[in-house]
Amino acid sequence: MMENASPGKRMFVLTLELSLLLFLTVLVYQQVGGFDFISMDDPVYVTENPYVNRGFTVEGIRWALDFGHDSGPYWMPVTMISHMADSAFFGLDAGRHHVHNVVLHLLNIVLLFVFFYKATGDYGKSLFISALFALHPLNVESVAWVTGRKNLLSTFFLLLTLLAYLAYVKRKNLSRYLVVLVFYILGLASKASVIPLIFSLLLLDIWPLYRFLLEKDDGTVRLSVFNRRNIAPVLEKIPLLLVTGLVLYLNFSRAAFVHEATPMDRVGMDLRVANALVAYVVYMFQAVWPLNLSVHYPYLESLSLWKTVPALLILSGVSVAALFNFKRRPWFFVGWFFFIGNLVMVSGVIQGGLWPAHADRFMYVPAIGLFILIAWLGSEKLKGSAAWGAAIVFCLFLAGLSPVRVADWKDSVTLYRKALDVNPDDMVSTVNLAFALDKAGQAKEALPYYEKIAERYPAYAEVHANMAVILAEQGRTDRARHHFEQAVERAPKSVAAWFNKGLFHQRLKEAENASVCFAKVLELKPDHTEALQSLAAIHIENRHYDRAAALYKEALGHMPGAGLSIRYNLACVYAMNHETGQALDTLQGIVADGFARLDLLLTDQPLAPIRRTEGF
Repeated sequence: MMENASPGKRMFVLTLELSLLLFLTVLVYQQVGGFDFISMDDPVYVTENPYVNRGFTVEGIRWALDFGHDSGPYWMPVTMISHMADSAFFGLDAGRHHVHNVVLHLLNIVLLFVFFYKATGDYGKSLFISALFALHPLNVESVAWVTGRKNLLSTFFLLLTLLAYLAYVKRKNLSRYLVVLVFYILGLASKASVIPLIFSLLLLDIWPLYRFLLEKDDGTVRLSVFNRRNIAPVLEKIPLLLVTGLVLYLNFSRAAFVHEATPMDRVGMDLRVANALVAYVVYMFQAVWPLNLSVHYPYLESLSLWKTVPALLILSGVSVAALFNFKRRPWFFVGWFFFIGNLVMVSGVIQGGLWPAHADRFMYVPAIGLFILIAWLGSEKLKGSAAWGAAIVFCLFLAGLSPVRVADWKDSVTLYRKALDVNPDDMVSTVNLAFALDKAGQAKEALPYYEKIAERYPAYAEVHANMAVILAEQGRTDRARHHFEQAVERAPKSVAAWFNKGLFHQRLKEAENASVCFAKVLELKPDHTEALQSLAAIHIENRHYDRAAALYKEALGHMPGAGLSIRYNLACVYAMNHETGQALDTLQGIVADGFARLDLLLTDQPLAPIRRTEGF
């Protein structure tokens, strides 16, 4: 086949088939250009991050490079600067941010193929591994989620590191080693999860680079890592290890990481280890049968022995088989431990924030190890056209599933609905769906989910507050009143809860209760202009015009820009208080500044006292 073809024909076929793979990948992901941002982390990383959504700024670059900033638990300057670039060129056009992710995925496919082809010389298996990587539904999360950029970028630099390492192994010199080091640092600066790369390089030194080889007769190899002649591949990793230690220290010492780290008294080490064992087996199953995927898999409060013991036996069994088959099948050893080793960082033994039981995004790199096993084991069991046929069928199976999975990421509502289809008891997705529906203007649909959350987590103040607003809009006053009381009782420092409760009382003409609520808002946030205006409106109803005017003036002091609507209301207060001169001067000022609602000057009742005066 390809091995016997001329170099020109080989290059033509290679380019054609790789181009077809990239084209198929584009077809799988072409719909993301019309997708929205997702409520999970996208606001933190992009849409509501003032350092990022303004594009390139000196302040933003300094923030991204600073180890001490508290925007998140990890140091990822390359990733954050990448998001800044998107904001600079595309604004907050979500579709273009998504397309950038697809481009990075396409580049990773090419780099992965080039690496395996150069390292093994096996065209067919290299193409098959790249196809699995390109089309697998497990990788959809990293590509179709804007925040998945960190996975894509870190993998991009990881693969460049591997290619640079290949070049270094072929001809060792300082300049080539420095290239390896630079790409590795860029990978760390994209996402710290590339740290297992050092372990991966040692595995690749075993196979396919055979740098620890003492014998190679008839396809067998003998490993001797500690032989004096073979110590160089180990010593070469020391500079990489030093850089890794520095990045680990700086990440783990960050205030945000310390704040988000899950304490042992909440999730004990026994549960973390048990969950990690089960997760490894789940990943193995999903690699060959990727159905019922979800954005969130709930972390269970306990795991029974009938789950953890079989998982331990499966992992131990495969590991022993990999060790015993090392001489005859070194790819088995390397592929298996590549999968195991690259998942350690995200296994949950060390965890922070709302950690899932497992996550599709965690498999973007580790799955390559399983793909090695599938490719080499498959070619051992199947020969010739049967091997190619099986590979094509499996790739088409994945290519058929992935567009469906991609469509789940269209928007937050679609994404969390799918998560609840997979696991109806997933409370994290229930919360996210409720908020997503509410934000999308589907309050009626959100209410049942809020009720379910409130029943399960009665102390969830924001849920009570949101329920109260929806119930008030539906005219269910008594229930709304109850949930407003619950909201401010459970979150007495929530500005939003107090403000919405104030609006609720104001609509019911309960001026005294409303005033108390707005006063509480201003106690918590003195520059809350809406509360100042709402309190002013109450004083107007009570004909306390001087107090109302003072509040409007205070609101203007906190208002950027012209504040035309506030100034108009202030003019109305002056008119009602028979301060004709000040009213006319204020109206003249807002008209000069571009006040567009000139019809109000002729029809609004508060201006009636001055409408016939000279100068109006």
